[in-house]
Amino acid sequence: MKAVTVVGASLAGLYAARALRAQGFDGRLTVVGDETRLPYDRPPLSKEFLTAPAPEDAGAAEDAGAAEDRLALTDPGELAALDADWLLGTRATALDPRHRTVRLDTGRTLTTDGVVLATGAAPRRLPGPAPAGSYTLRTLDDARALRAELTGGPGRVVVIGGGFLGAEAASSCAALGHRVTVVEAAPVPLARQLGPDMAALCAGLPADHGVTLLTGTGVRGVRATRGRVTAANWPAPPTPPPPPDPGQPPRRHPRSTAKGRPRDASSECQRMPPTCPGPRPSSAAASPARARITASTASGSSGVRKGRT
Repeated sequence: MKAVTVVGASLAGLYAARALRAQGFDGRLTVVGDETRLPYDRPPLSKEFLTAPAPEDAGAAEDAGAAEDRLALTDPGELAALDADWLLGTRATALDPRHRTVRLDTGRTLTTDGVVLATGAAPRRLPGPAPAGSYTLRTLDDARALRAELTGGPGRVVVIGGGFLGAEAASSCAALGHRVTVVEAAPVPLARQLGPDMAALCAGLPADHGVTLLTGTGVRGVRATRGRVTAANWPAPPTPPPPPDPGQPPRRHPRSTAKGRPRDASSECQRMPPTCPGPRPSSAAASPARARITASTASGSSGVRKGRT
C-alpha cells in the first residue's frame, strides 16, 4: 500500500497511526478528524478538569492552559516522526471502496489504498434544539463550557446516563456543591460491564455523596423557560396494584390456555415482554431511587442539564 487514511483523530486514530509506522508502513499517511485539536486524553474531562476553577484572571487562565496542555497525547517530536497529514476540523462523509476514495465535507476527495475507521462513539442527544444550560460531555470544548456553568454557583443538576462517564460527571458536580440527580434507563447501572453483584454494590455509592439515582427510567425531554433549561421530564413510576382481597377469588386473565383453563394474570405478566402492565422487577438499589422520583427536580458521551436554584 502506498497510502492509508485514518478516519478519526483521537486516541484510536493516534494508535493506528503509530502502529502503521511501527510495522514499517512508509507511505502517505492521512489522519482525518472533525475536532480542531490534535489527540488529547478524554477521561480527565469528567473528573479533575471539570472540577478545576474556571479561568477568571490572567494567572488562572495560564494555569488552565497548562492543564489543557497536559491532556495532549502526543508531542512535536512524535508528530514529526509519524510524518502524517493531519486534516483537523474536517469530517469524512463517504467511503467509496470500489474507487478507493474517501470524501470529505470540504468537498475534497482522498485517494487511498487502505482505510482505518477509528471514529469512536458519539453521545446520544435528546430530540429538538438544546436550550441554554443543557450540555453534552464529549469534547474539550464541551468540558470547558460545562465547567464555566458549574463554577458559577450551586444549582440543581440532572445527569442523563449512569455509566462510567455519567457517574464521574455526577461526582464532580456534587463536589462543586450542586444537588445532583442521575437518571439511568437500566434497572442497575453498569450491570453488563461489572456483573450484577458488583453493579448493585456500586449503585449504592452515589447516595453516600448526596447524589440521587433514578433507575429503570428514561428521559422524555427537557423544559425551558425563556430559552434556558429548567427541568427534565421522565415517566412516573408505575402504580402498584392494590393488594388482593382475601375474600375474593384470584383475578383471571380473559384468555384461556390450550386446555381451556383460565390463566392467572400475574403469572402471565411475568412471561410477557416488559411492556406488560404490572410492576416491573427492581433491585434493592433501584427501589429507593424510584420512590424519590416525584420529589426530585432537575447527563454526554453523558448529557447534563442544569437549573438554577
